[in-house]
Formats: sequence, C-alpha cells, structure tokens
Amino acid sequence: MKKILYLVYAAIMAYVIVMNFMDYSCSVTNEMELSKMEITICKPETKSNEEFISDLINLTKELDTDIMYLITDASGKKIKKEYFVTTNTSDFLCIDGLDIKGILDEYDGITNTSIEGNYFRMKYSTLFYEVDIFDISEAEKYNLESCNFYINADSENRFISSLTDEGYEAFRANGTVVQSGYLSLRTLVLPIIILLTSMLFYFINKRKEYVIKLLEGYSKSLIVTETSCKSCAVMLPIGIIIICLSAFVTMPVYNTDPIDYIAFSINELIPFFTFTVISAFIVNAVTVVSLKTYHMKGKNDNYDLYAISYIFWTVKSLYAS
Repeated sequence: MKKILYLVYAAIMAYVIVMNFMDYSCSVTNEMELSKMEITICKPETKSNEEFISDLINLTKELDTDIMYLITDASGKKIKKEYFVTTNTSDFLCIDGLDIKGILDEYDGITNTSIEGNYFRMKYSTLFYEVDIFDISEAEKYNLESCNFYINADSENRFISSLTDEGYEAFRANGTVVQSGYLSLRTLVLPIIILLTSMLFYFINKRKEYVIKLLEGYSKSLIVTETSCKSCAVMLPIGIIIICLSAFVTMPVYNTDPIDYIAFSINELIPFFTFTVISAFIVNAVTVVSLKTYHMKGKNDNYDLYAISYIFWTVKSLYAS
C-alpha cells in the first residue's frame, strides 16, 4: 500500500505540474495586461498615424504615465502577441529584472522567440504565446483609426480627460483584464479526491501496526505524528524532484528560465503542499481514533472502506457530469 500511495501521489504531482506550467506559460502576458484598463481612442481622419502616435507619446510624457497597444494574431500555430509601449515609468510592464526602456533604446525589440535581427531575447515560455515588445512608435504602420490601448487604472481618467481636451474621442472600453488560471480548485477536485482516498486506504491498512504500538505504550498522538511525518518526508521530496525535472525538461523545448520557473512553481504550489501535509495528519488521526482491538488480528468490518469507495465514486460521477 505504501508504494501505491507514493505512486498515486507522483502521478497527481505530474498532473499538477502540467497545470502549473501552463499557468507559468501565461504569467508574463498576464502580468503585462493585469490590472490595466482598456480605453478606446479614435484617431481623427485629419491626423496621420505618425501625428497620432506623436501626440500620444507627448501626452504620456506630460502626465508621467504609459500606455500600451496590443496586436494579437491567432492565425498561426501559436498565438502571437505584439506589445507597443511607451517607457516613461519603470513599473508599467511588470517583467521581473528587465529594464524595458534601456533594452528598447539598445535593441529593435524584445522577444521570446528565435527571430533573427537585433532583438533582446527574454526567457519566457513559448508554450502558448510568441511575445514581441516594441517601442510604441513602431505601431505607426498599423491601422489606428479606432483601437484600444492599455493604461494603468490610476491614470485612466486623467489620460482620457487630456485626450478630450486635445480633440480626441476617448472612452473606457472593456474594463479590467481578469486573470484566469489552469491550476484551480475545479481542476484539482478529482486529483484531491483520489489522493485522499489513497491516504485513507494506506492508513487503514496500517491499523494492525497501530494497535501493536498502542500496546507497546505509544500514545495515539505520537502514532499520528510519527507515521504522518514519515509519509510527508517521502511525498514532499517527490514533489520537489518532479518540479526540478520539469524545469530542466522544458528549458530547451520552451525557452524557460529554470530558476525562475522553479521559484514560480514553489510559490504557486505551497498551498497544495500544505494541503497534502494537513490531509495526511487528519486522515491518519481519524484512522487512529477509530482503532479497535480486533484490528490487531487483521480483522476489519470493511464498512469504512465501502463508505469511502461509495463517496469517491459518487463525487467522481457528479464531477464528470
């Protein structure tokens, strides 16, 4: 039963790591778009693209703020996102460790792909998105008659008011960008049920050993603490090993930074690890509290196993439907 528990836990951890990597692959784009407002700016027909962009650059400098124009192309195998930004403030694009202004002054752009040219290549997963970041002046070649720009929420009203004073029509578009994740309670319900069921069967299988320990003078609390710690001491390293392996496997394939990915994963998976430890103690405690003397002979009325199986399959059926 011990090997089965650890095998089930390893399989669940592999699933969790896949979900976590999918979240990691969206993290930079989410950070760049999160907590920003979308505003629609209509370019007058009398204004050229060059004049329009120049006005936006001058206005953001006066207000000491930044804006971003995003073009999304989903026609290829991967979604291509091109960001065109001003660089008046240091915290507009939340990309850890990157001086966006300094890089764009030196390079033609920032990318996570292997495109040729004078580009700064950032370490960011290419699983879902091919990301390019340019100075906003590069947006002049696109159709800008009526398009949406991203801006920080605290600058939105001032910026719209100033645009209106300059003769532009500007208004709020779709509101705040909402972040969604692959690793969520919904995607974890079934794995959690499977893990808890495996724990229950494992600890129930140890009842005979627990009764013998009680006869030897062990307290129930000591039995729970000792056996739970032993189990967690195996499961937690399994999780860390799987995280590290996934980091070095994805590094050459998806252009990831292993250190950044491991740090992201540990931070995101702390709740799952905490839940695993707490669950091991609770499930083990329930098993120890329900000990009877006939368990020493390996006897079992099996009612608890039937109940566990019934609950598990009922919840699984409801979840699947």
